[in-house]
Amino acid sequence: EKMEITELEGPSKSVSFHFPESPRSGREVIKAAGLAKRYGEHTVFQDVDLVIERGERVALVGVNGAGKSTLMRLLNQSEEPTAGTAELGLNVKKAYFSQESAQNLDYSRTIWQEVNNTGSKLLEGAKRNLLGAFLFSGDEIHKPVSVLSGGEKTRLALAKLLLTEPGLLMLDEPTNHLDFPTLQWLEDYLQEYKGALIVVS
Repeated sequence: EKMEITELEGPSKSVSFHFPESPRSGREVIKAAGLAKRYGEHTVFQDVDLVIERGERVALVGVNGAGKSTLMRLLNQSEEPTAGTAELGLNVKKAYFSQESAQNLDYSRTIWQEVNNTGSKLLEGAKRNLLGAFLFSGDEIHKPVSVLSGGEKTRLALAKLLLTEPGLLMLDEPTNHLDFPTLQWLEDYLQEYKGALIVVS
């Protein structure tokens, strides 16, 4: 009752773009059996079995240090497990967003070079529209990635990720550094997204 109501005034520009659907994959998108990870004497987790199917949505929730990001890296196959296996299903195209922006982007490139390096079949005009949708317009697209703010790097990494048309989207804390309009758009996109989704948030 004591709070004053504050109207939020975000930027008038917002993200607006629809991505094509990814090719259809097998029913099982990813399967892990007996996964374990230890660093020296410290066991992060062990005996993890899971199967994620096409279209399923999974949230990894837990306190800091519980091993959420470690599990994501093992599922992404960017880190080796101490024991067990993690395997992708048939025809599964995955995309991984790391908390560390240096793992998502090449700082030696420009914004335009990064988008052109995704293997996307979109034509140049469509890629420019995409960058405009993610609030990079005009000569801004020739900025080096290294000078971008945290929020801009997150926006660019998400744009790159979604251009690959993944059937499995793995997002580790994707909302860090995002402004409100982009956050809202990401939420809307993920609600429409038809593939399998694993999110740490």
